[in-house]
Amino acid sequence: MRIVKMQPEHVAAVAEMERQCFSDPWSEKSVASELDNPLSLCLLAEADGVVAGYVGSQTVLDSAVMMNLAVSQDFRRQGIGEQLVNSLTEALAEKGVKPFFWKYGFPMSLLSSCTKSWALKLWESAPDITKSPGKMP
Repeated sequence: MRIVKMQPEHVAAVAEMERQCFSDPWSEKSVASELDNPLSLCLLAEADGVVAGYVGSQTVLDSAVMMNLAVSQDFRRQGIGEQLVNSLTEALAEKGVKPFFWKYGFPMSLLSSCTKSWALKLWESAPDITKSPGKMP
């Protein structure tokens, strides 16, 4: 498994994962637009050339918010979500960005996912520095 920055060749796979994981998915055009957005950082987990998961963030000034996190059903329960969150935190820190905060203490996109149990487990395992002062919903 390797973590890489999203490239144009990944857009279709990320858009498909959006459709599989979320009830209100981003379109392929919306995913592609993140490549040109200087405020965005999208990282992917790749396994043998297959996109296993991704995470995206938006940075404003010196702080970032995690926008979306998804792991393909075939790759779940392997720690990929945690690897993506940790890699995102490290990549942002290298750019001088403060650790990201999960909106309202929890990524809203995770709350709308099909199952909440894995999302809650990930949130509970995240370093306290990445959590906003808000309470868990």
